Amino acid sequence: MARKSPDEMATVLAQAFANFTMLAEHSLLPTQTKMATRLAGNCLWALGVEEYGGFHAIEPEPIGEIIDGQVALRAIGEAEG
Repeated sequence: MARKSPDEMATVLAQAFANFTMLAEHSLLPTQTKMATRLAGNCLWALGVEEYGGFHAIEPEPIGEIIDGQVALRAIGEAEG
């Protein structure tokens, strides 16, 4: 699969932000609200937007510190290689 353009990646991040905000605002459990709010903030951070609609940018935790994340990084590298 070809690497996506910055505009395509920004579109996906903006769509993910919209979905996470909807989940945060209409979740049934506090844990769902917390998770969706954090993920919406990660999307804003990746888009370079400090704040939007009451949500604030949150820098994501490094993925390499997560066991599953290390597996995902290895799989991504193999797919690109």
